[in-house]
Amino acid sequence: MDVMTQKHIYEVIIAVIVLIAYNSFCVVVRKKLIHRLIAKVCWLFVLIAGNCVILLMLLSYVITDHVLYYPHCDEEIHEQLGEMEHMEELALETSVGKCGGWFYHSPKNSELTVILYPGNMQTAGEMVLLSGTFEDSAEGLGLNLVVMDYPGYGNSEGLPSEYTMKKMALEAYDGVVSREDMKKQKVVLMSYSIGTGVANYIASQRDVDGLILMAPYQNGYDLFNGFVDIFHGPMKLFMPFRMRADEFVKLVTVKPLVIASEQDEMVPYESSLALTKLYPMGVDMKSYKGLAHGELWQQKQIWLDIFSYLRDIYHS
Repeated sequence: MDVMTQKHIYEVIIAVIVLIAYNSFCVVVRKKLIHRLIAKVCWLFVLIAGNCVILLMLLSYVITDHVLYYPHCDEEIHEQLGEMEHMEELALETSVGKCGGWFYHSPKNSELTVILYPGNMQTAGEMVLLSGTFEDSAEGLGLNLVVMDYPGYGNSEGLPSEYTMKKMALEAYDGVVSREDMKKQKVVLMSYSIGTGVANYIASQRDVDGLILMAPYQNGYDLFNGFVDIFHGPMKLFMPFRMRADEFVKLVTVKPLVIASEQDEMVPYESSLALTKLYPMGVDMKSYKGLAHGELWQQKQIWLDIFSYLRDIYHS
């Protein structure tokens, strides 16, 4: 049974328990307190409305899981990375389960480590391969690269949710930076898509030397309103993935590099732009035209922007 099936079973069980408890309470109230006709009508309305709210909330959680999370593991990539020189497989213990990932140690003895947080469709192993450009294009910097999986992805344990993603990422970050070979390292957080919320959260909780955000968003509401513009006011209660980056960034103490496309079909450009106005230290904003969400990784100019930002940190 995969992790998402388990999660949905838990949600259904909880919803059934809540429905039974709610309806039992309504029956007790009906028998003891309600006698007049108008009161009975009001009671019936409350009963139906309450059941609808509970069921709609369950439905929103299930839909959110299908849209946001895609936990999987590519064994072929895992074996491929395990055979690569200078590559170390990570297994970090956290309070929400073991966190799996990969640590590429640059043979150039770099003093700069990039910790990368993937998008919702990638595992750490897949992102390591996508980021192979690091060693080839960093103009002599080398760079160490760490990529860690979210709960349920790759070899990480647990079930994905906003809480477990933040919890596992923060504790795994602490596990990485406390290593002996990280004592003299500058650390830059790099992130893509859904991972930008996680990176912003960590940067708000820990001191880092840099922050790179590709297709960032203000919060989970913006992500879903980009598809169905309904999560406003009371409807926000139906959104389980809130990831309030707009709150996290108020505690970020570095000037991030923000990369966004005006034609991004997954993360609204307006959300990225609004987020940039909230960083206390300002941002280095790089806007692009005509690029789809998945094309950001393929653009040479974007990588040049990234390495320029990293060089400044490396030599500072």
